[in-house]
Amino acid sequence: VLDAVRNVAGAACTRFREERDRALGVVGAAIGDACERALELRDGATMGLAAVTDLADATCGELEARRDMVLDAVRNVAGAACTRFREERDRALGVVGAAIGDACERALELRDGATMGLAAVTDLADATCGELEARRDMVLDAVRN
Repeated sequence: VLDAVRNVAGAACTRFREERDRALGVVGAAIGDACERALELRDGATMGLAAVTDLADATCGELEARRDMVLDAVRNVAGAACTRFREERDRALGVVGAAIGDACERALELRDGATMGLAAVTDLADATCGELEARRDMVLDAVRN
């Protein structure tokens, strides 16, 4: 009887161990599958983040390049506009300077002309006065005589 009980108990223990091992194998396999899937997801997420990072870097690089192109274009346009402004300013200053120079030259010519005219009038007045004095003296001499 004891042998029979031992055999039944042994068989039951063996079956229990087999079921336990099979269950542990299933659970272990499930845990392993879950871990594998988690690693795949992590790797996929890492790859996705890397792709997003690469895309963001490329987009930022492209945006920075476009920004630099726009800034260069603005600088070029502004530089050209400033150059044109300076050229126009210099041309205008040249015209104004020439006009001022011409006006000064004309004023000097008028002054010189006026000075010469005054000198001529003075000379004429002196000559006239001299002639009048000479006639007066002649008349006075004639009266005295």
